[in-house]
Amino acid sequence: MAWSTFKNDCLLTSWEDLSLKHGSVIPGIWYVLGVVDAHPIFDEVGTASAMEAEWNEIAAGNEITNGIGGVLSAVRRMLGRPDQSFGITPLLVFRKMPANRNGSQEFMQKEMADLEGPPPA
Repeated sequence: MAWSTFKNDCLLTSWEDLSLKHGSVIPGIWYVLGVVDAHPIFDEVGTASAMEAEWNEIAAGNEITNGIGGVLSAVRRMLGRPDQSFGITPLLVFRKMPANRNGSQEFMQKEMADLEGPPPA
């Protein structure tokens, strides 16, 4: 799974407008071309918080930097990238569109079939 944020000044339509029109899911199959800039956080036993705590310990300096590191880690876990996700910086986000309005249901069915792959022989 990949996680990302979008800058408002890089969108043709604001995120607020998209949210009010579509809610939490915008229909269609979306494609993203981007730069992977964060990897999932796991240690040898698969524990995310232990690995992050180790990184915070390496960066430890004094009580202020220790506190800031803990707060930033907590904010990321609550509002940001999940531990098991890659982080990406999107360069291009797009979806294919049908040639006309009447073909949109057939178009979506074909798109979904293409994602699932060829039927078993």
